[in-house]
Amino acid sequence: MKHLSIWDQKNRRGIKRGFKAAKITIEFRRTKIRKIVQHTLAEINFNANPQINKLRDEVINRDIGKLTTSGFRYESIGNVYLPNGEFLEANANGEYTILAHGAPTSGDSSGGKENCFVEGMDCASGQGTNKECNPGKCKIGKLVKVSNYKWKYTSLATYGTNNTPVEYYIGGRQILELKAIVRGKHINPDKTELGIDTPASKGTTIYVPPVNY
Repeated sequence: MKHLSIWDQKNRRGIKRGFKAAKITIEFRRTKIRKIVQHTLAEINFNANPQINKLRDEVINRDIGKLTTSGFRYESIGNVYLPNGEFLEANANGEYTILAHGAPTSGDSSGGKENCFVEGMDCASGQGTNKECNPGKCKIGKLVKVSNYKWKYTSLATYGTNNTPVEYYIGGRQILELKAIVRGKHINPDKTELGIDTPASKGTTIYVPPVNY
């Protein structure tokens, strides 16, 4: 780094503003340890969303029993699934059926099957039954192209007294990112507010082929 005097800064061609000294922060080992020691643990309550508190407490109560004198006790997981890409084909109306995961069935002997019924979905044709469906083959919604880069998603499940499906628009040229709508409130484009009690849309990445593909 070169130091430039005030004279150099004013008279050297091409320099309108002088170089400023770099800001350096030095932390010594003793002060770093003191900072860490002074930290205290506290319980955080999420007042805006009390449901998070409940979920956090359930995880603590579940996992604290796995701590032993020898360390953390790991458990085997019965449902392990490596997803493969799903090629979507449009029907006669230009609609693409969107598939999603259901609830994993318990037990190692289930072969990783998923339950679509408990989450308000149906199993795709030829993929098993609603209660024992192949992984990731539960039908959850429809996707249709509106214009060049605009798409409309419609859930297969309906909600409310008028049996209204969840609807929303997304844009994308090469990649479409579907929303995750599984619980709570959702407002459709026509301003209809729906109370969601079963999954209506699950976050999914869809790769769109080139226009002239």
